[in-house]
Amino acid sequence: MGQTEIPYCDATLDVSLGCRKRSPGCDHCWALPVVYRMTRNPSLDGLHKSLTTTHCGERMWGCGGVSYQWFPEALDKLLTKRPRFWFLNSKSDLFDERAGFADLAALFDRIAETPWHRYMILTKEVGRLSAFLGAYENEGRFNWPSNFGHVILMTSIEGAAQMTRWDHLAAIPAVHRGISFEPLLGPVAHELVKRLQESQTPAADIDWIVIGCEKLLGGRAGRWAGEEPDAWWGVTALIVNAAVKADVRVWMKQGPNLTHFAPPGPIKVTAALADFPPHCQIQQRPWGDWP
Repeated sequence: MGQTEIPYCDATLDVSLGCRKRSPGCDHCWALPVVYRMTRNPSLDGLHKSLTTTHCGERMWGCGGVSYQWFPEALDKLLTKRPRFWFLNSKSDLFDERAGFADLAALFDRIAETPWHRYMILTKEVGRLSAFLGAYENEGRFNWPSNFGHVILMTSIEGAAQMTRWDHLAAIPAVHRGISFEPLLGPVAHELVKRLQESQTPAADIDWIVIGCEKLLGGRAGRWAGEEPDAWWGVTALIVNAAVKADVRVWMKQGPNLTHFAPPGPIKVTAALADFPPHCQIQQRPWGDWP
């Protein structure tokens, strides 16, 4: 069970480790340096001691000197009776192409067995997620999605080129769906506003949005195509306003700190609500303030 600084969830759990870079949001993966530090912390359990930043080929990384590993013993940590909002596999993609059906099915069985928790599953591999759920519905022990009302399925969208992931996610039968615009690297507001305005029941499509810029002291943190960080907040405001009007809940996670921005210096990132522009000071969980 992982302690977490992710403010909208209570705990994280890595049931597998090993990933690859899939789109521009992965270019400066935050998980790699975290994994590197964890391998050198003698107080962590055996699972985390086995982590390494070993690259397998150019784009793969894993643990224990191998490219991918699944940890079946991690599922027992979900048996805790204290209700939590779990973020599964925050450091890698749960639906990596090396994840097997049997392992994923065992995880989903455990999720169904623990309805007192809430679960967030975030993936860029929406196609694999859809294929798995189709097979699980036919072969699994529990019915999808009727036994999984405590799960929110999410995908990451960094810019306009990744908006097709929304379409694929919307086509998956699910009780709850969400979009993570983190890191938000490109102007997606126009397309998002159009989708929410044209939908008669937008909450049936998605019901939660997370927004955040890249956590870097410069580079792409809060800017793209040479634009200044206030432009990032402008795009974010359009997203927030459209979501609120469509009754879609929003968690504003972090953004460029305009208060301490002194061009041409590095852009600092802030997660303090008071540092956000007033129209972006919003943090809502997908199920309200549970627990």
